[in-house]
Amino acid sequence: MATFLALIAALKAGIAHGHLRATVSVQSLSGVPMVTLNNGIEMPRVAIAPMNVDSSGELIGTILDAGLTHLFTAQDYYNQAGIKKGLEGADRSSFFLTSMTSPCIHSASKPQRNVSDPEACYNLTMEEFEEQLELLGVEQLDLIMLHGPSRPFGFQGPCGHPDLNLAQWRAYSDMYKRGKARAIGVSNYCQSCLEPLLADPSTPVPAVNQIQFHVGMGPDPQSLLSYMDAHGIALQTYSPLAGGALVHNEATTAIGAAHNKSAAQIALRWITQRQMQTAPGPSIVTNAGKAAYLAEDADIFDWDLTEDEVARLDALTCSTNPELCQEHSGTPSWGCTA
Repeated sequence: MATFLALIAALKAGIAHGHLRATVSVQSLSGVPMVTLNNGIEMPRVAIAPMNVDSSGELIGTILDAGLTHLFTAQDYYNQAGIKKGLEGADRSSFFLTSMTSPCIHSASKPQRNVSDPEACYNLTMEEFEEQLELLGVEQLDLIMLHGPSRPFGFQGPCGHPDLNLAQWRAYSDMYKRGKARAIGVSNYCQSCLEPLLADPSTPVPAVNQIQFHVGMGPDPQSLLSYMDAHGIALQTYSPLAGGALVHNEATTAIGAAHNKSAAQIALRWITQRQMQTAPGPSIVTNAGKAAYLAEDADIFDWDLTEDEVARLDALTCSTNPELCQEHSGTPSWGCTA
């Protein structure tokens, strides 16, 4: 629980975007590439989680003005009112909006609960899905994801409560069929959590799995990325800067100097370049809140790291650099392993 709360505090403080960033002109932005999800929906590869948006919604305008059109929130971020305010008057087709609802067993932060009956879990998920639409002031989300499997935060082991996870996925599938979301996905799901969903022929394959992934975890932690690739599930990464540690890392800083880029950009480029060969390719979530940082986060696609630089970053591990693995032991999910 303490780790999760620390992560949220770090996001709100903007720790993932430190002072070692280069200054990039917002006017130089040429747009962010799209990833085509397994149902044909196109999604911008960079999503911004506006953790510090206030009641004026001004930050949303800053993000959109920077050419970044994918906005990301979650039920337990409690920032929907500011996002809704910031989107007032915007053409609905001009932005991509993603949200999340919480597991039925959830112990990390509000909403804390222990709903163990599958029918009650299904009904709760339907209610909270509708609540996200209402709070954000839209009739349809572009993407909504289950925030994690029903397990206490920080659990390390095979997936538990498949009946609850399936109940939530059936709720999502029903709302998807009603047109309430253009795509549905999951977050923090490992292979043992994904398998029951994939085995149900009445529900779609998740379009996205959002997991922790960054330099220091290796190119395919727990073989989860290759598993997702085999099933056409798009990778979306959270904590791409390892809670800010990669902003100050010796390797990312040195490689950044060679490219006239910031250490943060090197860490993000490693993800987008390293995983671009997979289908359908990666997307990332950051929480930049300043125009210069937003510009940096968009400028990670039209230049390349060398093979030697990629190999150097590949070689960083929890053993060599433990500071990169402070968040739930550097594993892709906070709710299951393998």
